[in-house]
Amino acid sequence: MADKHIILSAQSIKYGGIARAISEMSFGNKIGFKFGNIDEKQLFTPMFGSIILEIPKDINIDELFYGIDFKLLGRTIEEEKLYIKDEIISMDELIKIWESPLDDVFPIIENNLEGKDISYRKGDIISKKNFHSKA
Repeated sequence: MADKHIILSAQSIKYGGIARAISEMSFGNKIGFKFGNIDEKQLFTPMFGSIILEIPKDINIDELFYGIDFKLLGRTIEEEKLYIKDEIISMDELIKIWESPLDDVFPIIENNLEGKDISYRKGDIISKKNFHSKA
């Protein structure tokens, strides 16, 4: 399937379950997702060995996965939101929550973005002026 460009993206379902996997898939490009009819208990259950695949909408998944046990989880959407049943969560809100445990370890100080001059003081400096190829 990958060599035929049928798989747009893929993610294994590990600790955090389907909800975590879909969230991670969505964060990079802020592509929204609308869950279909899914058991809420399954959202956070690890499903080791299972993979979520993003497939183009024009592909017949019943034919593609004939004979394979699969479930359609939902659809990607242009809105930067996740829809789960009656709940709508903004992508920015989810990303902020996702990154918040890292704030203590890797603090972001937005007001202190001064650049510093860095100079090299050891060894020979190679520039176009003193570099000659031996042809």
